[in-house]
Amino acid sequence: MTNMEIDLDVPTMMSKLNEVLDQRFEKMDVEGIRYYKLPDRQIITITAITEWRGIVVEYAENEKEAEMNWFEDGDVFYLADYEDVESYIKAIMGEIEGNMAK
Repeated sequence: MTNMEIDLDVPTMMSKLNEVLDQRFEKMDVEGIRYYKLPDRQIITITAITEWRGIVVEYAENEKEAEMNWFEDGDVFYLADYEDVESYIKAIMGEIEGNMAK
């Protein structure tokens, strides 16, 4: 771990990110997987990549694609690249908002 790296594990960061997403977007559960419906009808899910110490946001165009597990990957956000929880969540939320249809 570098001096600037967030001192949290990936599951803890997933929990913190889910709290933010729960407040911001409509939550859906399909077969035990948590999804979020964006205002533009896209569906997102977040996936932990513990061996890389990162989280990836995955996107589906609509509910049908989500139910069929047709997701496209966004960027991987590595904990080592951020100094604090707030900047990490802000970066992820910036990607999500940037991918919403205008």
